[in-house]
Amino acid sequence: MPELWFAAPADRLLYELEADETRRRLFDRINAVLSDLELDSNQLHLRRHRFQIGMWGVIVASGSDEWIVLWEPHPELDDAIVIQYVGPSAF
Repeated sequence: MPELWFAAPADRLLYELEADETRRRLFDRINAVLSDLELDSNQLHLRRHRFQIGMWGVIVASGSDEWIVLWEPHPELDDAIVIQYVGPSAF
């Protein structure tokens, strides 16, 4: 089971989102993606969007919100994933 690591900005935004009761559904959906990454990062829905910079992106939608979770394998640790960004998708 991969271990999740979080870049500081992603970690902060997740804490802010968790505290925002008006976005509870979005937070729950993002948490579901994070749980899937911990279980098996090779699942197809986690690898639909690949960026040239080497990261994978998972779109998370809730109501009018469309966010993305950007992740990549940890550069130094086996069986670890780094969540680089969690936030609004701007594309």
